[in-house]
Amino acid sequence: MVSDEVRAYSQTLTEMGIENEIAEHPDFKTPPEVQDYLGLTLADGLSTMIMKAGDKFVSIVRRCDTRIDTKKLKKLVGNKVRVANPEEFAEITGAPLGAATVLNPGLTTYLDEKLFEKDYLTSGSGSFTCSIRVRSEDLKKLLDSQVVAISE
Repeated sequence: MVSDEVRAYSQTLTEMGIENEIAEHPDFKTPPEVQDYLGLTLADGLSTMIMKAGDKFVSIVRRCDTRIDTKKLKKLVGNKVRVANPEEFAEITGAPLGAATVLNPGLTTYLDEKLFEKDYLTSGSGSFTCSIRVRSEDLKKLLDSQVVAISE
């Protein structure tokens, strides 16, 4: 069953001009489980990572089949970087670790350029029982976002 929170998130994306569709699935905690259930590959999914860069947090959005090149990221943000711990992640996103959405107001969002090699990607919804399929090109409509080359 789709929660009111997931419906509200989907509606917010729609209002921003981000084409999306809710995909229900069993309670899965990892991208491989979700993508397999939906009949997709890891290259068809995206992950949102929250990282601390110096004294601020940033959102990194990458395809699930890629890895972040920390040297490129450090050069981009000009600071030492680390992944947010579970408590920081939950406080910033309002979601449990592993269920982050692409929408994280107040954070700069770095969109890895490889996201745009696919037309649609599956992303987190804030819930472990639903994901959101988004039109990749529409991710550029996220506020305070930049397309960058930060994957290996």
